[in-house]
Amino acid sequence: MNLGQSIMTGLVAAVGFFLTCVFVGMVFSDYLIILFMLSFFVGLIVTCTSLIIYEIGKLKEEVAQKSSSGD
Repeated sequence: MNLGQSIMTGLVAAVGFFLTCVFVGMVFSDYLIILFMLSFFVGLIVTCTSLIIYEIGKLKEEVAQKSSSGD
């Protein structure tokens, strides 16, 4: 997974969760602001997790290249 795919995965999940919260918020309008905040934090967590997974994959590739080169 490259950086663009990682970011897009996080954004798609965040938008999907946000839309779900909007529809639920229409039914339970008293909790709409809480659902907006929750969707923001979930989107942030998903995006950060995707970036962390990307960085771990990048580190694994670097380690594999160093071990194959015999350094």
